[in-house]
Amino acid sequence: MTTYEIPLNSLDLPRRPLDPVAWWRRVCFVTDRIAMSGGISPVHTTALKQLQEWEAAGITDYMPVHIEFDEQVFIEENSSIRVHHIGVDDDLRQRDPAWFDAIRETADELLADEDVVLMVTCWVGCNRGPSATLAILLSQGWDVLPALRAIRSARPIAATIYAPDAAAWWVQRNGGSQSEMTEAMQEVRDWFNRHPLDAGWVIDRIHYAN
Repeated sequence: MTTYEIPLNSLDLPRRPLDPVAWWRRVCFVTDRIAMSGGISPVHTTALKQLQEWEAAGITDYMPVHIEFDEQVFIEENSSIRVHHIGVDDDLRQRDPAWFDAIRETADELLADEDVVLMVTCWVGCNRGPSATLAILLSQGWDVLPALRAIRSARPIAATIYAPDAAAWWVQRNGGSQSEMTEAMQEVRDWFNRHPLDAGWVIDRIHYAN
């Protein structure tokens, strides 16, 4: 059962979203307790503004899943937000199921506390962060297609490119067969084909602006 009822008809979103830079560090709630954004800036004047915005939005805990710009010490010294770092490289390769396991275990423990509001990011908030968010939603009882739709609806620059790996991981962790894992991955790829997003263009626009 999903947290929100998300219809499965096609999303009316452009392949190249308007103003990706404006979406980069925007706080995007996919549920009332799970948010996505871009990572905390290594420029501390910018980072302080981000932290103030996050705290104003109710964020209590932060799961960065990128390896670039580890700002844990700065964040915990300058806010009440607790950091739970589970970083990987955005190398476009298959994700190790152990990464999703770590995300699930951490998120499940955190979200068991009803006062926790969790922020999940990678650096851009396009690939790794949304894919980690998908794993969390799956572990919270969502089905994969409604979860993908909720993520893209909340954050139009969320390519979620590791979603096929997350879908296969979840099937495997629930005792599914190899054929069921393959079917789940194809279901995600078919969804991507129906809802194309030019992730390379999005990331380039953000990098050029940085």
